[in-house]
Amino acid sequence: MRRIVARLRNPGSVGATIVRGGAVSLGSIVVGTGLGLATNLLLARLLSAADYGVYAIATGWALMLAIPATAGFDFALLRFASGYLADGRRALLRKLVQTAVGVVIVLTVLVGIGFHGLTTAFPGLLGLPSDMPTLWLALLSGASALLVVLSALFRARRKIFLSQFYQQVLRAALLLGLTLLVARHGGLDAGSALAITALSALAATVLLGLHLFLAGRREGRAEGSLAAPALRNEEIGEARRRWWAMAMPSLLSSAAQQLLTQAGILVLGMVSTTEQAAGYALAARLTLLVTFPLSALASITAPMIVEAWHARDKSRLQQIASLNARLAVLSAVLPTALFALFGRWVLGAFGPQYLAAFPALLALSLGGFAAAFTGASASLLLMTGRQSLVARLMLMCAVGQLAMLFPLAAAFGATGAGLAVCVTTVFLNASMSWLVARHMGVNANAIALRRR
Repeated sequence: MRRIVARLRNPGSVGATIVRGGAVSLGSIVVGTGLGLATNLLLARLLSAADYGVYAIATGWALMLAIPATAGFDFALLRFASGYLADGRRALLRKLVQTAVGVVIVLTVLVGIGFHGLTTAFPGLLGLPSDMPTLWLALLSGASALLVVLSALFRARRKIFLSQFYQQVLRAALLLGLTLLVARHGGLDAGSALAITALSALAATVLLGLHLFLAGRREGRAEGSLAAPALRNEEIGEARRRWWAMAMPSLLSSAAQQLLTQAGILVLGMVSTTEQAAGYALAARLTLLVTFPLSALASITAPMIVEAWHARDKSRLQQIASLNARLAVLSAVLPTALFALFGRWVLGAFGPQYLAAFPALLALSLGGFAAAFTGASASLLLMTGRQSLVARLMLMCAVGQLAMLFPLAAAFGATGAGLAVCVTTVFLNASMSWLVARHMGVNANAIALRRR
């Protein structure tokens, strides 16, 4: 412990860098998570359990559809943007951003049309009522995809606050404000809740895009006559091949990861009641308190992992991995214990109809703690060119989780769904930690192995 504290006190150390960036990211996520929980508390109070369940299912599908819309370009931007900036290749960076935004818009339209056709041809199949407006769902999906992709630019430049502000804080604040406004005038139901969620995401996306546009103009004027020459077609073609080579496996891993996250609520919508889906959704949102420090740390450590890997600095990689996991575990202990001891009271604060979700809350908290214990395992693999390995593992786990979810959710509702997700989460994170040790010789767990 004394060695950890000493590293954190050294201004130029890996630990100090992680803590400084992680503190900013953590603060942003704390505010965003707090606003999100406040909004969900308000919605749980204002909506019936059935309506809240429908809203949770609809937003779950929107987040799932956002993944194919990104096409993996969030990882491509994170992977290549920092290198282009360091090398002064701003023309390639602009081309990468233009390609990413264009791909997201086209895929959002195509995915939205396909989803609308599916729900029209098979009403009720996906757990949504026939009168649910799919336009708002598609708009939420596209805005979420653009937020993720464009925020990756800030992460690549280590502008940690901005990388979290639009996606985590501003969107949540806008959603809370619109919820209060609509609730004051009455008429809030699942459809109107989905509409204000989509509008909040769209507004945050527009403001983020405006920020990047103005920042790009300022940088362009600063470069003046030193601006880079026009790109050759051969150079653009080669760059695009590398972008897609990075994006496609990353897309598969992101799709599998989102499926692992959203499958519980989506399957409950198909095989159980909307009340069970509502209880599970609330438990899943509460357990974000266990895992959000890990997400905050990942925002700062992902670019650091890329730099250390390119420098072939294994010692630095180990420092990043160890500090990441230990800080994540220290942050996860309190909320996990809180839910174990007072989980029923916490759920009861949202309404007595949610008390039955206590076993699901315990199971999801345990899975979140396992993810914190293995730290940056996923980032270590993804940021060092092993995205195909991660994609295969996550797809395997997603299939296994679905195989458990359908019978368990049908038989035991939210409790069965929570158990299936917990088992899969523990297995997935333990497997990624093992892969990091095997392929990279780095121990990503909170407890370090004895060095040889």
